[in-house]
Amino acid sequence: MTAIADLPPGLLMMIGALFLPLLAKRMQAWTVLALSALSLALFILTPSGDHGNLTLFGAELHLVRIDSISRPFAIVFHLAAIISAIYALHVRDPRQHVAGALYSGAAIAAACAGDLLTLFVFWELTAISSVFLIWASDNERSYRAGMRYLIIQVTSGVLLLSGAIVQYVETGSLSFTSFFRDQVRVPAVTQLVAGLLPESDRHGHRFPECIHDETRRLFVDPWFCRLRAADLGGLCDDIVPDCIRRD
Repeated sequence: MTAIADLPPGLLMMIGALFLPLLAKRMQAWTVLALSALSLALFILTPSGDHGNLTLFGAELHLVRIDSISRPFAIVFHLAAIISAIYALHVRDPRQHVAGALYSGAAIAAACAGDLLTLFVFWELTAISSVFLIWASDNERSYRAGMRYLIIQVTSGVLLLSGAIVQYVETGSLSFTSFFRDQVRVPAVTQLVAGLLPESDRHGHRFPECIHDETRRLFVDPWFCRLRAADLGGLCDDIVPDCIRRD
């Protein structure tokens, strides 16, 4: 069980998603459901604490941190993935199943990240995978909405990475425990999701919608709000509504 605990929660879903195109279309949705349920079972059995500790270029990383905050959020994310998979049992589009499983797995792994670099990697993976759900409608409106979404999401990742670099330079650590509590304005993320997801198809709408808002809450309090780069959140509040407004 120790070896499993060292792997990021949700990794099973992400790896399984890569093999979905090899299955018959009618089996893909059921496989996503099975992967989500199995991932939840493994997560429940994983003990609390820091796991997957390693050193990279002198920086100590904690791939997994399960505590009183990350555990309930990861469980909720798993349940959301299971419900979304049930909702999508009728879907025969491999792109949506692959993107949905990758997105959910990455969000779960991000929720249990123990350092800023691990968080950044899975944060960006959620951005890349979820944009394909927006593009699932295969029309010009969804394509334009997806591009706006991708630009803003990748930008948020760049800000996160910038804050991580500042944190490492000042403290020599990428751990969340070295943060100090700050206040930050965060409605921009909710506005972004509300403005863009309606351009996706029905399944693509619900997969990110049920997780995005809870991800925001998780990292706004008590972790993400402490990131110095998030001081730019006030600026984002002003520009995001105009950027995502549909034509």
